[in-house]
Amino acid sequence: PHTPADMGDGDAPASRAPPSIDSEEAANAFFASAPPAPRLHETRGETSAFCVHHGYRAGGDGVGDRPIVLVTSGGTTAPLERSAVRFIDNFSSGSRGAASAEYFLERGYAVVFLHREGSLRPFERRLPSVAAECLENVRSVGASSILGVMRVVDESRGDAADDGPSNGGRVEAIPTAAQTLAPAVLSHLDAARRGALLCVSYTSVFEYLQYLREICVVLGAECGENAMVYLAAAVSDFYAPWATLPEHKMQSRDGKDKDGGNGSGLVIRLEQTPKMLGHVRFRWCPRAFVVAFKLETDPEILHRKASASLRTYGAHVVVANEMAKRRDAVWMCSLERVFADGSRAPGTVRELTRPSNERDIERLIVDDLAERHRAYAAWERTKKTRGGKEGEEGR
Repeated sequence: PHTPADMGDGDAPASRAPPSIDSEEAANAFFASAPPAPRLHETRGETSAFCVHHGYRAGGDGVGDRPIVLVTSGGTTAPLERSAVRFIDNFSSGSRGAASAEYFLERGYAVVFLHREGSLRPFERRLPSVAAECLENVRSVGASSILGVMRVVDESRGDAADDGPSNGGRVEAIPTAAQTLAPAVLSHLDAARRGALLCVSYTSVFEYLQYLREICVVLGAECGENAMVYLAAAVSDFYAPWATLPEHKMQSRDGKDKDGGNGSGLVIRLEQTPKMLGHVRFRWCPRAFVVAFKLETDPEILHRKASASLRTYGAHVVVANEMAKRRDAVWMCSLERVFADGSRAPGTVRELTRPSNERDIERLIVDDLAERHRAYAAWERTKKTRGGKEGEEGR
């Protein structure tokens, strides 16, 4: 029932004042009140150096050795205390982001991986399943550990020192694990050799959005249309403003509630997190190819929200996921775009379904997006050569 017309066929992104939660004022107020991210200055410098390593230069023409993608991944916390003993967590394992980063690297991209501390990372995401697969005959209290697929070889004896502690020797993976892990290890080493992967970690929504802005601004300035922003992180919809948070751990018996209760509960007022997609698209890196994600349990709501996101924020593609099918099928949604010279790019809703012989649907997503990005970047370069206006009408 969802046709390209449902996704805005015949319409360019509207140029109108956004709702207050999307406004520049809301974003500026959020950043002004947030505690500074711990490595903000260093991250800006590292991102710029990463771009230079791949052939870009500040204020340049956006031409480099390879395209660069920013992949955001994992959940964000909303602290309830400045000491962060208690917080609201928007859980995500980061598997989609980690897998996508691997496939972008395969496609020749350099990857800036902005991820939640402790979430899955590229080439490491297979470790937990390898441990489980290799330890079927080993059981201990709790989950299987990756340490269980390792062994210490006593070089003086020439065999595994599994009969007791050893003060030396060589640590290696057991044969079954080594065979499974070898491709990931080789891919990781290749990415490291090429300097193609830059990892930046965050924990809170305050840190995430500050890093997102800094990285996008650098990519926008140095890479132009050769940059892609792939927003797979699960961002907190609500947060408690930093100024309202207590310095120390909240006590369970602190007298009456602020709303006049009898002290048997806790009332916390949360505010809606400002929507930053429009700022990514139009302010921070306006020439980059921007990809957003939508996840819902109801397919009708999913497509309606994907369409609204395209129209409101102007993302080039929205990847729409239905919760129950997210590992097996997604919809790649885009608006028709009307360019300054009158030409048009049709809007589409394309379903991608994972074949039974394909481990990850992320490979299909990345292949689709890489082709769209290639065509988009070529078009932008052609316009610059002709001296045309930047971007689409309605920007």
